Amino acid sequence: MHTEFDAELPSKWSCFDIGGGNGTVSLAIQEGGFDVCLLEPEIAGVRDAMQKGIGTVICSTFDAADFSKGGLPAVGLFDVLEHIKDDGEFLTKIRDALEPRGKVFLTVPAFEFLWSEADDNSGHYRRYTSKRLSTLFDKIGFKVLYVSCFFTVLIPPIFLLRSIPYKFSMHRSDPDWRHQHHQDKRGISGSLLLRCMRWEQFMIKHQKAMPFGSSCILVAEKCDVTDL
Repeated sequence: MHTEFDAELPSKWSCFDIGGGNGTVSLAIQEGGFDVCLLEPEIAGVRDAMQKGIGTVICSTFDAADFSKGGLPAVGLFDVLEHIKDDGEFLTKIRDALEPRGKVFLTVPAFEFLWSEADDNSGHYRRYTSKRLSTLFDKIGFKVLYVSCFFTVLIPPIFLLRSIPYKFSMHRSDPDWRHQHHQDKRGISGSLLLRCMRWEQFMIKHQKAMPFGSSCILVAEKCDVTDL
């Protein structure tokens, strides 16, 4: 079943995975049969992505890459926006780089009450809600096609094991957080998460919004001049 936001896309298209880290998401996009270009500023992530077999990898920040205005068909921002101090300014640059009706696919961590040491260590500036994302994208000149929370099952463990200890100064520093960040999850917990995600995948495919989750997902389209 096609959704509203992919119905007009051809079977083969280009997506620019901005700040895609070690290429895990880019690989999934590529294995889905789509062209993908990974843009990642850290050399370690670039090397990992190349070893995974990502076809096109650029070691650069978005600003340094200096994309032409109106040239990108689609951009992926997967757990990236929370790292940007001025998210509005950054999204404005993304909008300018997109072609007419170009699309943004985005995920971000959700709900400030889930803030923990992991957010501090990862260099996050904020966590979001669906409403906050929609308001931000509307203001900048995007049409929000879909927005929802997901990873509902992760709220209790994150809140109990990370957020509460953090609020009461019971947290402890993890020196290996950079290595673990954005890595594949294995083992029993990973299998359980995948089972729980099947329902959420069904909801997302049918454009049904979920009110709670540890992350948010959004699909937006650059507004045409006639839409403004």
